[in-house]
Amino acid sequence: MDDNETSFTEEVWERAYDEAGAFSDLYGCDEKKRERLTVAFANTIMSGLAEGAGLPCSDAAMDVVVERLRQIAGEGFSAAHDDAHQHGKLAQAATCYAIGGSDRHWPFDKSWFKRSTYRRDLVKAAALIIAEIERLDRAKNENLF
Repeated sequence: MDDNETSFTEEVWERAYDEAGAFSDLYGCDEKKRERLTVAFANTIMSGLAEGAGLPCSDAAMDVVVERLRQIAGEGFSAAHDDAHQHGKLAQAATCYAIGGSDRHWPFDKSWFKRSTYRRDLVKAAALIIAEIERLDRAKNENLF
């Protein structure tokens, strides 16, 4: 348990565990992924509580967090998987969604390109940008393109 986890109330942990359980059941996650999802949902719940205290936490931001969790837990796009996609491929994929769902420059197999509504595509793009930033953070070298 890290320092951030200790600040959650029992109520937040219970709600997060329930949310993570429903998500895990839906996407067939193992117990380790469920634990990570519980922490992520607890952080998300705390963000929502922060919004009640006047701090920003929009539906759009929440949708991006949920999409990123879906990419990890639902699609199995782990840190190791993302780390294998260097040379800006995750950012390039994000761009394809962000510019209106064009697969012209899609860097992966075309079967992975799943166009939706413009808003949904923007949410996917934002989550892919987060994945690219996380990859760079793990590499500890912002010049690792």
